[in-house]
Order: sequence, then structure tokens, then C-alpha cells
Amino acid sequence: MEVRNKQQQPKKTAGAIVWIMAAAFGIGLFVLVAGTRCFHANYSRRFSDDREIGPWRLTAFQRLNFTADDVLECLSMTDKIIGMGSTGTVYKAEMPGGEIIAVKKLWGKHKDNIRRRKGVLAEVDVLGNVRHRNIVRLLGCCSNRECTMLLYEYMPNGNLDDLLHGKNKGENLVADWVTRYKIALGVAQGICYLHHDCDPVIVHRDLKPSNILLDGEMEARVADFGVAKLIQSDESMSVIAGSYGYIAPEYAYTLQVDEKSDIYSFGVVLMEILSGKKSVDSEFGDGNSIVDWVRSKIKNKNGVIDILDKNAGASCASVREEMMQMLRIALLCTSRNPADRPSMRDVVLMLQEAKPKRKMLESIVNGGNVVRVGADGTDDSLAQKATVEC
Repeated sequence: MEVRNKQQQPKKTAGAIVWIMAAAFGIGLFVLVAGTRCFHANYSRRFSDDREIGPWRLTAFQRLNFTADDVLECLSMTDKIIGMGSTGTVYKAEMPGGEIIAVKKLWGKHKDNIRRRKGVLAEVDVLGNVRHRNIVRLLGCCSNRECTMLLYEYMPNGNLDDLLHGKNKGENLVADWVTRYKIALGVAQGICYLHHDCDPVIVHRDLKPSNILLDGEMEARVADFGVAKLIQSDESMSVIAGSYGYIAPEYAYTLQVDEKSDIYSFGVVLMEILSGKKSVDSEFGDGNSIVDWVRSKIKNKNGVIDILDKNAGASCASVREEMMQMLRIALLCTSRNPADRPSMRDVVLMLQEAKPKRKMLESIVNGGNVVRVGADGTDDSLAQKATVEC
């Protein structure tokens, strides 16, 4: 018996080894086959994607001295992000001929790309047919089957939000009252063009300081038409679009949009220009916007003084009176009842009547920085400061 058991034990050990080797071979074979299939699938998908994306196409809305390849090459070599909007990232790019443009690239396809891409295409449809000095100029559009890029003229002085709320705003002489008035009037003229000179009417729906760009002469250019809609007669859109603090109160219960919505937003922008404060701030109290804060201040005898920004020259009596004229316009624009708000054409007329009495000092623009100079060509920063402070 013992001899027989000793003979069977080596046989069992040999059988176990065979089974282990067979299992290892099977697992290795499975991994090899699975890896090969995954590699083949990834390679095929990448090849298919490249084929489906197709070549870049440049649609120009005016004569351009560069190609789509020039834009792509510049973007691959730059990391200068100058803004991020609701639909994409904006880059500063210098073309081979030295021309500087702003390129708005749509978000990647994994970030709700379909909805955002529609927003950008809406911007192309609107801006491609718009021509006004206070509306940002769309130079062209680069696109393939996966990505869209909008090409704009570059605005060297940033946007109104940076001017009013950026760092060192107290030391920024270009934020004086005359300049702020000029910006406010430019925005009003741009929106007036959209409301009264376009057929059908264009409603911006997202008017705010960060969407108001400033060119080399500190002229306002209304931008970011990603949510702009064309309004046919009395037709209204039932999609809420806009930014908190700038949305007209009737949006909440009517879900309707028309020109009066833009006028309310413009009134909020005027209040920011006048006060130097943001549309929503903890200073105003929970749930309150700058409109609520302003209306509560004007109930007090000296409350208006607290509203007006001293950095704009509110300590000067003549400047303060001009600012109060604009404040009255802002209050009309932000009336709770849309019917009580003026048309943008009337707003332009009222702003023109509130034009500052003083002549603007001549401006010299050097590298995007505005320098004030006197009649003799010398630096007049001290004189400007004295004018602001009376």
C-alpha cells in the first residue's frame, strides 16, 4: 500500500503543475488578445476621428491677411488667455504680419459642447451681419467638424469690469467721469443700433461690464453675443439667459424677453459706472442687488453722496451734478415695470443731454495705456487729477 501511494503522489503533483501551466497560458492568451483588440480599437477610433474632423475652413467677414493655418500655429505657440466666456476661452494671438487678434475657442467636446457650440454659432449669425462702431467686430470664423473658433479685433484696454473693479482702480486716471460717460454713451449707442436699426430686432440678453470691451481710444464695444436672440415682431424667447444681478425682474415669472430686458441690464451697468461697485455685493444685504441698494440710499437726504464714486470725481460739485443726471437715467432704466422703462433711443438722447461740460483732455495711447496730455503736449496727469478733485 505504501509503495502504491508513493507512486500516485508524483502523478498528482505532475497533474497540478499541468493545470497551473494551462491556466497561466490561458490568462496570458486572454490578456494578449484583449490588449491587441483595445489597441486596434483606439487606433481605429483615432484614425476615424482625424478623418471625420476634416480640414479647417476659414470664413472671412472682411479681407484678412492670414489663413486658418496661421491662426492654428499661433494658438499652438501662445498661452496668453485674456478671457473666459460662457462659450469658450479667448486668446491673444499675433499673426505673421504683426496683426494682433483675439481668438475665441469653443470649449472641448466633453464639456457640454453641443449646447455651447450652438451658442457660438448664434454669435456668428448675429455678428456676421452687424456693422457698428460700438459693436465688437467679428473678423472671421475658423471651423471644422469638431471645433469652432471666432476671430475678433483685439481690444487693448480690456473690459469695463476690469476698469471699474480691477486692482488699483483708485490709481487709474482713465476711470475719470468723462471717460466713464463716454463708455456709457457708446454702449447705449451700440444697443440702440441692435434694437432700432436691425431687422429683425436683436436683443443681447447678457449685457454686463465684462461683455463691454474697450478699444485703444477707450471706445466701448459691446461683445459676447452667445445668447443674443433675434426677435420677430412680438415673439419672445422662453429660455432664461443672462447673468445674476443683471436679469430683469420680470424674467422670474414671465420667462419672456424683449428690448426692455436689455434696458434693465443697461441701467444696472450705469449704476456700476456711477458707484464703482459690483452689481451684487455683501454690502447690499442678503438677496439685494445694486438696484435695491441705490433705491434705499436715495430715500435718505444725503444718500446720493454715498452712491457716487469719488474716484470718478464725485467730490467736485459740477461732476456730481452730471453724475446725478445719469443716476436719474439709471433709475428709469431699472423700473420694475417694463412699460415704465424708456426705449434705448430715448436713453441715448437723455445721455447726450447729460454730456459733461468740460472738454476731454487729449489722449495719447501708448501700448494700450492711456496717457493724458495737455495742449502743449506735456504730461498733464497732475492737471487731470486736479480737474477730477476740483
